[in-house]
Amino acid sequence: VVPATTVIKADDVTTPEIQAAIKDLHDKAIATGRLSEPSIVDISPDKTVAVVSLAINGKGTDAESNRSLEVLREQVVPATVGKLDNAEVAVSGMTAWS
Repeated sequence: VVPATTVIKADDVTTPEIQAAIKDLHDKAIATGRLSEPSIVDISPDKTVAVVSLAINGKGTDAESNRSLEVLREQVVPATVGKLDNAEVAVSGMTAWS
């Protein structure tokens, strides 16, 4: 399983608004059929960073993986956590780096 990670940085990523956006990110990503479980949300001890990992299709560096990452970056993130006013968002992972 190759994960794509979405990183959300804010003053407090445990607020209801940000938690709702993270859940929306998860649900919309799964609904595309391009990303899947397992999904993991890690929150930093100081609550300023949340890292959402989702499994992507493909082997990590192939066209299928690149398409999954494109859907995450261009459709899912802007429609969910990308709408948050007081947060920075980035997409990372092995496929993003390649």
